[in-house]
Amino acid sequence: MVFACIVHVSKSVKGVASLPCGYPFSPDELTRLRVYWQKDDKAVLSYTPEKIEVWSQYKNRTVLDISSNFSLMILSLSLSDRGIYTCVIQKSEGGVHKRKHLASVKLFVRADYPVPNITDLGNSSADIKRIMCLTSGGFPKPHLFWLENGKELSGINTTISQDPETELYTVSSKLDFNMTYNHSIVCHVVYGDSQVSKNFTWEKPPEAPPYRNHLIEVTPTILTVLCLASAIILIIVYSSTITGAIKKQILGARKHLDNTETWPRSTKGLGDLESTKTTPWPDAQLGVVGITKTSASGPMPSSFEKTDHCMSRCDSQRCILAQEEEQQLQNGDRQPNGHVHCVHFSSLAYLLISMAVVAVQP
Repeated sequence: MVFACIVHVSKSVKGVASLPCGYPFSPDELTRLRVYWQKDDKAVLSYTPEKIEVWSQYKNRTVLDISSNFSLMILSLSLSDRGIYTCVIQKSEGGVHKRKHLASVKLFVRADYPVPNITDLGNSSADIKRIMCLTSGGFPKPHLFWLENGKELSGINTTISQDPETELYTVSSKLDFNMTYNHSIVCHVVYGDSQVSKNFTWEKPPEAPPYRNHLIEVTPTILTVLCLASAIILIIVYSSTITGAIKKQILGARKHLDNTETWPRSTKGLGDLESTKTTPWPDAQLGVVGITKTSASGPMPSSFEKTDHCMSRCDSQRCILAQEEEQQLQNGDRQPNGHVHCVHFSSLAYLLISMAVVAVQP
């Protein structure tokens, strides 16, 4: 069967299609006409003056619009409705029905694709960003394009798949672009005589100040080590200063003692010296060391032999006590080489270490 002209009709799934037959007629000849609609040589609907018959696949959703020159209306379109429909009209002449009209209509049924979704897939390399465009649930077979400023870009891994049951398609494609430039990219999907698209805009990130590239990040561990090292140095310096100050006090006290102490004089001859009195070493002059010294013939006080002022103020764990000084003084050495010093290290160390720990708190 040859058709002079085929009319094309395109509609969406669940839509309504009106297929024209295009046969003009007068009311008086309506009773002599027969109308047949068929699809791919399979009957869809028939009309005679007596009745209108609709085949099972099209029942309750197919209507013959006689007033529109026998157009066929199909409701609730599905993908299976697509194809070529033929309208055949016969007219009774002398008791014989002869074909008076033949028209063909090609029906396209499409399932509209939703607006594509563009996903950021991260960086494929240092300055290259990768994105993906995807849309599914459409018909007919789609074609996906990447466009920028009207020019087509080269996509990566463009794939098209079809569900064998629903016949619907899914299409996806990836694209790499340079992040150091601004971009306005379009993902464009064409299917049949319809299309859908999605825009993607990229603005290059602001450049970081030059000095940021050379900053050295100080981790909490490094900061802790630095603070503890500083604390140790301060303890050493502080202890040296205190030790020097105490030594200075001791030397000053000795000098004062040399100038002021009284030695015993004999009133009964050289053979029997009599002890006259004891001369104390001034506590105010000695500072942190308070020691009582007797004359050459007098005994040393028990307070000196058992303890001294330093030990009364510091326990053995918090002071550094030079016992050599004490021994030399007991032996009557007026120019001792040793020294006595009492320094409270633990309080200072605790304070500095606490400051270091607080400094590294996030």
